[in-house]
Amino acid sequence: MDTILVENRKNLKRNKIIRTIRYSDEVSRYDVKKITAYSMTTVLNVINELIQKKILIEEECTSVKSGRKPTWLRINPDGEFFYWS
Repeated sequence: MDTILVENRKNLKRNKIIRTIRYSDEVSRYDVKKITAYSMTTVLNVINELIQKKILIEEECTSVKSGRKPTWLRINPDGEFFYWS
C-alpha cells in the first residue's frame, strides 16, 4: 500500500512539472521550482529523469542578460508519447 502511495505522489509531481514546462514559453529549472513549490532536489531529480527518457530537452538561452544564462526546458517533439487525462 505504501509503495502505491509513493508512486502516485511521484506521478503527480512528474505530471505537474511536465504541465508547467508545456504551458510556459521560457522556463528553467529554477522557474519550475518557483511555480510548483517543490524542493530543488525534487525538481532536479524529476527533470533529469525526464531528460534521460527523452521526454524533455534543454535549450540554451540566446538572449543577452547579466549573470548566468538559464537553460530552457522544452517538451521533446520527437520524444516518447504519453497521455494524461
